Amino acid sequence: MEMEEKLKIGSRAFDPDFASDLRSATLAPAETPLALPYRAFWDGQLLHDEVSELFARDWILACREQEVPNPGDYRAITIGGEPVVVVRGKDKVLRAMSNVCRHRGTMIVEGYGTAQHLECPYHAWTYSLGGKLLGTPYHGNVAIDKERHCLPAYQVDTWGGLVFVSMADDVEPLADRLRGLERLTERYVPSRYVPLFRRRGRDFEVAANWKQVFENAMESYHLFKVHPKTLNDVVPTRGFRPAGGSHKWGASEGGKALWTEPTGYDPPTVGQHERTHRVVVMIPPSMVALYDHLFLSYLVVDPVAIDRTVIRATMFVPRELADSDWTDMMTRAEGFTTEDVEIVGKVFAGNRSRSRHMGQLVEMERIVGHFHNYLGLRLFGEPHSGTTGAKA
Repeated sequence: MEMEEKLKIGSRAFDPDFASDLRSATLAPAETPLALPYRAFWDGQLLHDEVSELFARDWILACREQEVPNPGDYRAITIGGEPVVVVRGKDKVLRAMSNVCRHRGTMIVEGYGTAQHLECPYHAWTYSLGGKLLGTPYHGNVAIDKERHCLPAYQVDTWGGLVFVSMADDVEPLADRLRGLERLTERYVPSRYVPLFRRRGRDFEVAANWKQVFENAMESYHLFKVHPKTLNDVVPTRGFRPAGGSHKWGASEGGKALWTEPTGYDPPTVGQHERTHRVVVMIPPSMVALYDHLFLSYLVVDPVAIDRTVIRATMFVPRELADSDWTDMMTRAEGFTTEDVEIVGKVFAGNRSRSRHMGQLVEMERIVGHFHNYLGLRLFGEPHSGTTGAKA
């Protein structure tokens, strides 16, 4: 097929059938969303554009402010495979910069930590917490231009106690992007939460496309079938409903039962509604968060390849609960994570089909529809004119 006969998605040309199917799915009203065409999960050219147009040009959750509270604290992440580090400077200002040494491209730090400066583990080139090159051991008679070898800086901003990074200069201000969402989340007072799983948790990889992992994380329709004993008994599928959103963010709300193991801690700062409900929040392209009166949890997806997705999953609970012997949620988390990895693998295997069928999604998958509308805006430049804001 000649290039002029193809249609463009993002920066590349695709055949008309695929482009038409993807446009139909991503521009469908969020109230009556469609599943994405199967090819969207295994087309390498599309993944290239998703990384360059979505992950490299939008806000990506890095960590919580409480995880980098002191000068020298850092959190290393990847954004579309690009190593990035968030650092609290000696002036207490948060900064985001490349986590790649400007000498020969070694990743400088990993995970969480605290440091007086950033030092490359290969040849010990050192950088200030602001990214300036400080030292180059044993460089001999070669003059090193320190200005040319500073770490590239990225945009960083905070919202609701969360730290976001964008590698783009022209990204929409974070406050504008998330306007209206705080009405759903602020009642849970996220400043109460402290890390529980950080030391025992880990980033892990799933053998599936990032969109399949992301969609599975945000929708509650599958809980009754996939997680009957690990989630549905306390967070039943029945009763979940859309709670607001647009192509900028989406949210669902559902009821919850008591945990099987009493916690002995009931925060006095929330009302009865928060004790009996929880909110799932989706901020595309990569973050899903669960707000509960007992904890805040989130995951961030990062595409590595068509069939490889890295997940950063973290949970935070009130200090009183973190210091207790409460183990029910920890046990459940291990169980439902295993179940999700298995089912998403089956979804990826089924989506290898060459069929052009796009299934009709149900009402409680409206949050998935908001995500698809986001894809439509980013890939086609055509946002669906849906509603935004939290419902009362």
